[in-house]
Amino acid sequence: MFRRILEDSFGNVTLMAQRAGTSRETLYNYINSHPETQEMIRKERERLVDLAENKLGVLINEKNPTAIIFTLKTLGKNRGYVEQVQIANPDGTNLVPPKIVVKDQEGADAVNAILSGD
Repeated sequence: MFRRILEDSFGNVTLMAQRAGTSRETLYNYINSHPETQEMIRKERERLVDLAENKLGVLINEKNPTAIIFTLKTLGKNRGYVEQVQIANPDGTNLVPPKIVVKDQEGADAVNAILSGD
């Protein structure tokens, strides 16, 4: 019965507790005391992600623009499909100055020299 509830809810603890007729707290206590149950829940969550990926593929095959854009922005990041937010004044100057992080005093001195024009 527990396995069926787990599979039907894809490892969602709230749904599992509702379907088992118990509280989330009781279910979490059980899960935390049974490592094999934790692993079962992890596998069910992975199954849910697999299902979502399959549905995403279906939408891409149907030429769904949102699915295509989502896939490119997430899985296609390494190919340059990323959004960049640029914060600039109308003349192109930075609205927010860049943050410069240095690890030591020598680096801080070099940055200060550059910024002061020395």
